[in-house]
Amino acid sequence: MHLAGLHLPEGYDKEGLPLELECWTYEVEIKDKVAGDIEVSREQIGPQSYRYEAKSSIRHQMVIPIKVFHKFSAIFERNLLKSARVHIEVNGRSHTDAKTLYQGYHVWHHSNGKSWQSIQETIDYSSILFYFQEPEGIEQVFSEEDGTFHPLQRIGVHSYMKISPKGRKNVYHYRNGVLVKAEIDTRSIDFIIRKV
Repeated sequence: MHLAGLHLPEGYDKEGLPLELECWTYEVEIKDKVAGDIEVSREQIGPQSYRYEAKSSIRHQMVIPIKVFHKFSAIFERNLLKSARVHIEVNGRSHTDAKTLYQGYHVWHHSNGKSWQSIQETIDYSSILFYFQEPEGIEQVFSEEDGTFHPLQRIGVHSYMKISPKGRKNVYHYRNGVLVKAEIDTRSIDFIIRKV
């Protein structure tokens, strides 16, 4: 049945069939204990357009209890980043609120109320894609959180290291093109994520 001329809700193709949606979960481990999870999804929203999302909720006891909520979302069209949003809360308070938009011939980024910055490069691989595709042949990764490019090195068969401008190193391990484990180095807590 062809539905030409009818306005279909987002998420359906011109034949009225739902577009692809994939979801999976990762556990977050801190000091060998499960501290939360990350739910990720990839949804085809057009013939060459995808929406990627990652949501996490993590609880950890340091000197005081820490609860981190984080949501990343991004839209890629024809394999280029068109928009992204990062929102991170720590103990109920906004920690990071960042946006990236492609407008005209530039990519624009701003974070935490600072002025918009122009990025002169197209973005074909950003940090949210670590969950969805192995970064074979990729030499730099755009961080939706801070609006900068981070170098990426292949360190083994299906293993990669991303180094932040502050020297923090994250290591990503893949099997059959799927992220199975990542070792994440943050300012205050190191943790491991594993595919469930």
